[in-house]
Amino acid sequence: MCTSLGAPIAINRVSGVTPARASAARPTAIQWANSSCVTPETRLIAIGAPSDVHITRQLFAAFQAGRRGVPRLSVTTPIAEMVEALNAYRPEALIAYASIVGALADEQLEGRLHIEPNLISTTSEVLTDETEERIEAAWGQPPVNAYAATEAPGIAIGSHDHVGMHVFEGSVVL
Repeated sequence: MCTSLGAPIAINRVSGVTPARASAARPTAIQWANSSCVTPETRLIAIGAPSDVHITRQLFAAFQAGRRGVPRLSVTTPIAEMVEALNAYRPEALIAYASIVGALADEQLEGRLHIEPNLISTTSEVLTDETEERIEAAWGQPPVNAYAATEAPGIAIGSHDHVGMHVFEGSVVL
């Protein structure tokens, strides 16, 4: 069983967090992964760009490094192939563009996809309220939304308590 670090993982500049919360430790990808119960054994799938030019291709390849049996999927993989690969792999953690997670949520709701991720994270695109609602309907939890760019791989991330985006202050200048 995973446990969180016991403290907020980031400082939230977007939603007006209290000073006590603002004194929390600076965020890191390791803290986020630990608080999300992602371990080297977690069946994690990260679906990003097909080209090495884009940060999601590079970063997601690093997330999946050393994990056995991870299907090689990208945002250009036909949805039917994604569904087949994901049903076989049965990921415990799903990270992908918001539109891809939304499309997979539709597949889950239609009964073609049969996965039960413990962690769902969206990135690379605006997460609309409609898409977030479909994801929650499909898997019983809203996604954690990440904000990044090729120029700054970690800008901000949503929280498990869904109070806004937490800025990675050590990585970006506001």
